[in-house]
Amino acid sequence: MSNFHTQRLDPGRVRAEPLRDFEAGDLVPWVIEFRVVGTPYILRSPMGRTVVIGRADPVGGFTPELDLTDYEGQAKGVSRRHARITARDNRIMVEDLGSANGTFVNGVRLEGEKRLFHGDMLSLGQFDLQVHFIVKPSVDDATRIGVADLVPVPRVADGETLLIVEEHLDVARLLGFYARQSGFAVTAVTTLEDGIAEIDREVPQAIITELMFDAGDGVDLIHYVRHLPLGRHVPILAVTNTTAGFTTGQALQKGADLFLGKPLAMDELIDSLGQLARLIHKTA
Repeated sequence: MSNFHTQRLDPGRVRAEPLRDFEAGDLVPWVIEFRVVGTPYILRSPMGRTVVIGRADPVGGFTPELDLTDYEGQAKGVSRRHARITARDNRIMVEDLGSANGTFVNGVRLEGEKRLFHGDMLSLGQFDLQVHFIVKPSVDDATRIGVADLVPVPRVADGETLLIVEEHLDVARLLGFYARQSGFAVTAVTTLEDGIAEIDREVPQAIITELMFDAGDGVDLIHYVRHLPLGRHVPILAVTNTTAGFTTGQALQKGADLFLGKPLAMDELIDSLGQLARLIHKTA
């Protein structure tokens, strides 16, 4: 089961954390972000098959996977076992667990199980969470019964070096996981500063970089690489929020080769890894 961790969105924050391997129970590739409405907090993690949302019960020895105790959960009517989210194929479902104050999706009280979509407002009593899918299995949102947890990954590389610069720790882990499955030798970091340091140490054969960082702009990294006296082209895949049109345009001008928008769909990522591998050999 995954453990949700909290991030406070502080301006100027720089975060560099070690990447851990996936563990038994991790459901690749779902990564969901819950924004606590009216606060600077977000709760994020890879999804386990089920996640209970509620409040800790120290007397009974129960702690839900998504614990709202420290965010005025009790004052806002959150029950100890309030709701359950389930990852099933290419969909995320939510159901109320008999809570005292009810569970609502976009203002409509749940009666039975309901599918959650990117951008939905999930309310537990008076506690509001906005749901964001950061990583999902497929670009196709249609329900597909029987889809395996893992998206099949063809081997497209043979040890070519790939640098991943992605501030969201869980996304960095997933990108690295799929890139390694594709045959790349991966180095992954979570800050622009560490990304530049890795490039200075040894320029990789390809790069995947986020464009929107809390402390810095991924376009600067693209610009930096393109002005190195390399004698070869380093293919760059830029990952961006789909609403960041201006930043995407800047990245294109600075020399990005490929783009992926969030929510990241793993089938699109796998295709992009193949394109990176082809670009490496084309420009070698």
